Parts: sequence; C-alpha cells; structure tokens
Amino acid sequence: MVIRSAGIEDSRYLFEWRNDPTTRNASLNTDEIHWEEHQKWYLSVLKNPQVVIYIAEDIPAESSPLGMCRFNISEERESAEVSINLNPEHRGKGLAQSILHDAIEVFTTEHPRVIDLTATIREENLPSMKIFVSENFVPQHSQDGVVQLKLNLKD
Repeated sequence: MVIRSAGIEDSRYLFEWRNDPTTRNASLNTDEIHWEEHQKWYLSVLKNPQVVIYIAEDIPAESSPLGMCRFNISEERESAEVSINLNPEHRGKGLAQSILHDAIEVFTTEHPRVIDLTATIREENLPSMKIFVSENFVPQHSQDGVVQLKLNLKD
C-alpha cells in the first residue's frame, strides 16, 4: 500500500464514498452532499494548508483507491482532527487500520509540530472506534452519542 496526497483527480472518489449509505450512517453529518457543494468544498480544501488529505492505493494501483484519511490541522498547528473513509468496494478486508496507521506516519513526518491527534466518532460506529483504539487513541469524553478520542504523538 502507498499513501499519497490527494489531488483534483480524487474528487469524484471522495464524493462517491462520502455519499455511500454506510458512510452517511456512520458520519456526524448524515446528509447527502450534492456534487456542486462537494466540488466547491474540495477545491477550497486542496488550497488550504491546514487540511491534508491522503489517498491509500494498492501497489501497483490497478484498481480504484482503497480509501482516504483527512487531517484538519488547528490554527496553532499543534493538533489535528483525523478522519478516515474507505472505498465501499474495499470495506470488510481489514484495511482501515493499516490505512490509518500509514497515513498517521506520513502526516507526522510532514507535520512534526503536531503533537496531538483527535478523532470524533459516533458511539455506535464500533468498527471506527476499534480501529482508532487499536492505534492507541484514548477515549476522552462522550456527549450526545459522540466520543472524542485523542492520541498524544509525543508519549
């Protein structure tokens, strides 16, 4: 597997994965996103140095990408919120933890000032909870069915 920065060519993948019913059910925002709204958001994200999106691909990249990992870096650049989404075609293959792990490695190399990662996950999203906990994220608090997890990168 290889982790690479997302480009304009990945917009359609991210749009389709985000609107997949399983993704929407697990997301904090379960609304369907429209193409025009997605394109406007995606183009602005690609220009924003505080948002990093990585795409995971097989080697060689003979099929569609495996998934994505996004890091929203805080203004002080010492923490980042991380989220992950898999290509629906590749769910259930045990890839999510590897994608998260490898993306964190690339991210921390490229952004060494970041010392904390957080993730916000719906309590009922047990697969995501398991993946993040297995990567040493620690639940911090829960409110209204949403759990905040944290990973201190300097421990």
